[in-house]
Amino acid sequence: MSYKKASTNVEANIEPLVETLVSDNVTKKRSLLWSLFLVLGNVITGVGLVVTFVNSAEKMNGIKYVPFLLYSTTIVCTFVFLIIALIWARDQMKLHLWKWYLFMGSLQGFGAIFYQYGDPFVSGILQSLLSSVVLPATYFGVRMFLRDQTFNLAMNAGCFIVVGGIILGVSPPFFETDRTDGKSTVAGVILYILGVIFSGACLDIVQQKIFSEPYNCNIWAQAFIINGITIIPSFLTIFLNMLPPFGGESFSQILQNQKDSFLCFTQTKPLPENCYPGAPWWVICFVFFFVSNFLFQSALIKDESAVFQCIAFALVTPVASLSFAIQFFGGERVTWYVIVSLVVVFFGAILYRYGSWLIERKESDDLVPLENHYINDTSETVWESS
Repeated sequence: MSYKKASTNVEANIEPLVETLVSDNVTKKRSLLWSLFLVLGNVITGVGLVVTFVNSAEKMNGIKYVPFLLYSTTIVCTFVFLIIALIWARDQMKLHLWKWYLFMGSLQGFGAIFYQYGDPFVSGILQSLLSSVVLPATYFGVRMFLRDQTFNLAMNAGCFIVVGGIILGVSPPFFETDRTDGKSTVAGVILYILGVIFSGACLDIVQQKIFSEPYNCNIWAQAFIINGITIIPSFLTIFLNMLPPFGGESFSQILQNQKDSFLCFTQTKPLPENCYPGAPWWVICFVFFFVSNFLFQSALIKDESAVFQCIAFALVTPVASLSFAIQFFGGERVTWYVIVSLVVVFFGAILYRYGSWLIERKESDDLVPLENHYINDTSETVWESS
């Protein structure tokens, strides 16, 4: 007499679980590769954005060119985003989110104005350093308004170290004269920081909000609508130059400025005052890097978080800063305090990421391991004689 034991349901219970775990593992690997791609794209386009922004303003140097640089680049970027949205997001505009779009467009618009008017009074190296303000600003904004993210000691310390590094690099130039009109760089630094806070930190936080449930906003759609709204404040800067702090020009002078800006962009000889050869190429490259970086940042915020995107952008700071030391990109002098501040900022960003990794590992460890899972075994044992 021999007996054979047949199990009918154990394998049926185990196989779906194994398939799920294998599928999850593949998904995680793909997600990791996608995140690395987004980070790399964010860094490359971020460096290009900072470098082309500074050099386009150098080639069209002066307050009178600021409105043209703002509204012309905004119109072109909006047109590019429109084409992308019509191809990939025609049915996902979600116009019922118009209040969010209007708010985000205002942040983007006023942030761009602060950026552009602060640019003539801040060196390229200092601008790349000031861009790091986005990390602590986003950190505090997320803690105050979203309150759905956990922070530990390493993350808190990392943000404060970044702030300290920025102060170290920014403070000495406060006592230097500006390179364009002899004024202190304090006003330029303040304007640039406001630009980082408005169109950097605040916009990132709101994007994280609308990309999540229940809004699930489409990346391409929001890019087109937000930049479309930005056209309005960018055109208003034409009249901003009539105010005394920005030149106090007459209406006829403003019209002449727009003419000079167009002649400078088209490189019509003789070139207007403070217009230099190569201006259109820097502006075109800026548009390309702006569009690319905006999409990479939005995708990284949607897939990760606003703070994680800021950590990735922190990698832009040292690369962009050192790029300005190259003669082709400006040949600026790299001082000892800038180098030290870059190291401090980079260390703070790494420490913050380490703290974030500790939280992720803890959440992973809190999951019940597979061997502790209870499998509902309703199998029956069948004895057969042969």
